[in-house]
Amino acid sequence: MHLLRALLIASPLLTACVDSAAPTNDFTCLGHQPATAVAPASARGLVLDEIGGAAIANAGVEIHAMSDDALLGNAETGSTGSYAIALAAVPPIYRRVTADGFVDSFAYDPAPLTGSEVQAMLTRAETEQLYATVGLVPDPARGTLLVTVVDCNGETVRGATVTAPSAQRIVYLGDDTHFDPAATATSDDSTALVLGVPAGPVELEVKVGDLTYPAWPIASHAGALVTMWARP
Repeated sequence: MHLLRALLIASPLLTACVDSAAPTNDFTCLGHQPATAVAPASARGLVLDEIGGAAIANAGVEIHAMSDDALLGNAETGSTGSYAIALAAVPPIYRRVTADGFVDSFAYDPAPLTGSEVQAMLTRAETEQLYATVGLVPDPARGTLLVTVVDCNGETVRGATVTAPSAQRIVYLGDDTHFDPAATATSDDSTALVLGVPAGPVELEVKVGDLTYPAWPIASHAGALVTMWARP
C-alpha cells in the first residue's frame, strides 16, 4: 500500500484507498526481534514515486550502519526501481535514497533485513502540499517522519499512539482517509505522520494500550522524508 499517497490524497483534491486491519493483533513477539541478521546478506528494495507509484530509475541507494553511519554498500536502481546490495556484515542499518527532483528519503529497518524494503520518495512540491493540509509550512532544518505501526505478523494496528516530544505536530490518518486533527490514535490505516522533527536522533514512543514497543534507533534528517515500520 502507498501510505504517503494515502496521506497526500486525503486532501480535498484527491481520493485514497485504505487497507483494513486484522480484527485481532498478535503481539507475542514483543521485545524478541533479533539484534542482527545473518551475514553475508543482501539488502533489497524498490524505490517508487509515492504519488502515482512510478518506479524511480537511476536513484542512488546507500546502506549505512546505524551505529556510526559507516557506508556498507551502494548501488543505483534499475529501470524497475529495484536494487540489491550485497553486505559482508549486517549490523542494524538505515537506507538513504537520492534522486533528481526528489527530497532525500531515509528508511529505518525495524528488524535486520526482514525483506525487500519499499521506499517512497516525494518532490519538494508534494512535501509542501502535505504540510499545507494541516496548516504548516516545511522548515528546511527539520524532517518529516512517517510511522506505520504493525504487529508481529505485519498487520496494521488500530488504537496505537505515537509520541515524539520534539515534533511540531503529530497527525493520524482517520477512518475516512483524511487527516483527523481530533484523532489521538491510529485508525485501521495504522499511520502517524510526525511533522517538523529537528535533525538528529528522535525520541519516539509507540504504544498500544498497555504495551510499549521496543525503542529502535531512528533519526530525522533536515528537509528529508524518513519512513519507519514500528514492530513489537
